[in-house]
Parts: sequence; C-alpha cells; structure tokens
Amino acid sequence: MVADEPEKARLAIEAVITRAKETLEGIPEETRKTLPDGNTAYMRPLPGAARMYPETDVPQIEISQKYFDSIETPELLTDRAKRFASESGLNKELAEKIAYSRHLPLFENLIETYRKDANVNSTLISRTLVGIVPEIRRNGVETDNLTDEHFKGLFAAISNQEIAKEAIQDLLTALAKEPELTAQEAISKLGLSTFDPEEVENFIKKMVREKGDFIKEKGPAALGPLMGIVMKEYRGTVDGKILSQMLKKELDSFITQG
Repeated sequence: MVADEPEKARLAIEAVITRAKETLEGIPEETRKTLPDGNTAYMRPLPGAARMYPETDVPQIEISQKYFDSIETPELLTDRAKRFASESGLNKELAEKIAYSRHLPLFENLIETYRKDANVNSTLISRTLVGIVPEIRRNGVETDNLTDEHFKGLFAAISNQEIAKEAIQDLLTALAKEPELTAQEAISKLGLSTFDPEEVENFIKKMVREKGDFIKEKGPAALGPLMGIVMKEYRGTVDGKILSQMLKKELDSFITQG
C-alpha cells in the first residue's frame, strides 16, 4: 500500500516494481547495512561509472614507459605447471598439483639440488610431496609437523643410497610422529640403514634353492612371485631395482644349471 501525493506515489510504486523484477533475475547490485537481528536492509545502489573519478586528495604520479616496461610480472601458476611438464618431464597431473602446492618453493629447491642425480628425480620429489604426504595424512597421521629439513634429509639419504625409495612413506610417517628427530636419526631408529650385499645375495640364493621345484615349473615367470618374497624381507632398506637385478641373476643361473 502506497499513500502520498499522486506523483510521489507513482514513482514509489514504479521503484517497488523495478526492485521486485531485479530479485527474480539475481542478486541486485547494491550496498546494504546490517541490522541488530542479523538481517540486512537496503542502503543505496552501487555507484556506476558516472561516480568514478580520480582521487582529488592524492597527487598524480607520472610513470614513464621505460619504468612500466621494466616491471617483471610473476609467472602464472598455469604457466609454471606447463614449464614443469616440459622442463622436468612431469606428467600433466603431477605438474599441476605441485604448481598449486604449498610445497612449491621446496620442490623448486630440490629439483635444482638434484638436477643431475640419478637416484632422485623430479617425479620422485613431486610424488613424495603431493602424493605420499597426503596418503600419510589419510592414514590419520598429522603431517603439518614435517619440515623442509625433514624432506631434504630424506632425499639426501636416497641420493647417497642410504635408504631405498620404498622407505619414503615409513620414514616420513616416523618423522611426522616424532618431528624432533632428524631424517638420519629416524633412519637409524627404523633400522633403514645401508644393506649388506653379501647378506642379501645369501638370502636370495637360499630362497632360490628352497623354491627349486616352483622355479622348474614356472621358469622365468617365477621372478614375480619370488620378488614379492624378497621385497617383503628388504623393503625400505634396498632399492627394488637392485633387488630385482640380484634375483634375476640368481634365477637365470639356477635355470641354466638345471
């Protein structure tokens, strides 16, 4: 109900009609004030282009074209992901995950450190930071305790062949639970020290002799099942690639002699 002089009443009714139509099209562009009961009330429409003018209380500053051209814009994360894919050989998914990760500065530091390292590459680093760490968190372990120094110690140990890549999750889990430990201290506590090649070789030879009938039946196909036994024994202490090579050599020798 509108009560006023005819012209004012007409304008008021038109404003109400316009307002009602706007609510059917979406949220009106306006400034609202909060009310004590938690609701809001209309104050005024948002200013249009006509109300936009230079700030009169702040003097203008001349910016030369030379200075403008010298400003370096930061690399977009989308561009950074593409660069990781092309320069570091990451697949698209890993490149995008690490580009948007909070571990981005650490990743760039690590790939520069291990650029020419055969044991630590960009894929291993990125999978650790954006794959293994979330997996540990899903297992109920708080990972915010992990520091850059923990990761640096971890990859240094892999680079020096002190531990196998298979030990990454176990080592990071231990460090997350006891963040006061260094990577080296956690390695010693978990018993993930450098392996004794002779001990591993003797274990493989004994296993091959015990599984002789199985090997004769399966031939070279026995490698897979036997590898599972070896990995169960030395997982985390010996690189899987090394174990596979040692087992294959012994298996080939057994088949040849048999």
